[in-house]
Amino acid sequence: MPLTAEDIKLINEIVEQRVKDIKVTREEFNLLRDLIIKMSEQLSYTEVRLTRLEEIIIKFDERITRLEEVIVKLSERITKLEEITLKLDERITRLEEIVIKLDERITRLEERIERLEEIIIKLDERITKLEERTTRLEEVIVKLDERITKLEERIERLEEIIIKLDERITRLEEIVIKLDERITKLEERTTRLEEVVVKLDERITKLEEAVQRLAEFQLKTEESLRRLESELTIKIGALGARWGIGSEFAFREALKGILAERGYQVESFLKFDTEGFVFGKPDQVEIDLIIKDSKIAAIEIKSSLNKADLATFNRKVLFYERSTGKAVSEKIAVSPFIDPRGTKDLAKKLEIKIYTSPEQVKFEQESEQE
Repeated sequence: MPLTAEDIKLINEIVEQRVKDIKVTREEFNLLRDLIIKMSEQLSYTEVRLTRLEEIIIKFDERITRLEEVIVKLSERITKLEEITLKLDERITRLEEIVIKLDERITRLEERIERLEEIIIKLDERITKLEERTTRLEEVIVKLDERITKLEERIERLEEIIIKLDERITRLEEIVIKLDERITKLEERTTRLEEVVVKLDERITKLEEAVQRLAEFQLKTEESLRRLESELTIKIGALGARWGIGSEFAFREALKGILAERGYQVESFLKFDTEGFVFGKPDQVEIDLIIKDSKIAAIEIKSSLNKADLATFNRKVLFYERSTGKAVSEKIAVSPFIDPRGTKDLAKKLEIKIYTSPEQVKFEQESEQE
């Protein structure tokens, strides 16, 4: 605590008395007064440091309290561990880490206490020096001794706090022992659960085999449904185009899409026939081509097919060969509805392969491989 006005007054009286006794000069008196003021400041600084030390001890006690709360929460989590057997090892590891951290904190606490003792020793050295330098100020030294007594009382309180901390650590060790016993029981329960899991695994294996058989059957069923759906789509589209419900162009584009899904890229050849070779008069000629492995196949996609369509398709092929100088290796017609009046006979004569579904389309190379 800082010097009061009475203390300063008393010091001044002593100094003045000593000045009269030894007949000091004015300069020496001022020097002595400055020395006293400096000593007062040093004592104030020492008190501030002691106050900070008390604050650090209080904060340390608060951290220990929070540590106890963490340990309580840890105990609750260990209780939940009984329900979550799969994470037992991980939580045990975390518990060990917490105990290690607790041990590290205790070590740091001991280091801090040692540093406090060193500080106290240094403070005691300073007080000794102050006693040597203030031999002539006996009353002030008495008050300083009282302050040192208070400091010793604070140190005693600090020792009491440390003792309580040691007791808390002892309780924590007891909690850890109890936790270890509970973990042992959990391990026994885990062993029993593992036996149950083995039996369940055997039953699951049998179920998986049954599910695999069902999955294979389902895949076959889905494949059959996809084929049926494709055929129905083609039939319905062809009927729509035939009876004016949908356009012929839309039907042709739909079948091209199905062929593309099977890996066949359909390209269009478009050129104006100035001689009228195909239709008997000059007109635009369009023919669809499939090019694969440097071989060209001409393909005609119609919602319905008759002899006139085949004759026109054959002339388109000849027109393409004459125009490009490239030979067509195959002629293919795809239509879900074939006119029964001689259409197939004419197709055979013109070497045109007829398919009722794009899934049936095969190149000459694929047929040979099969």
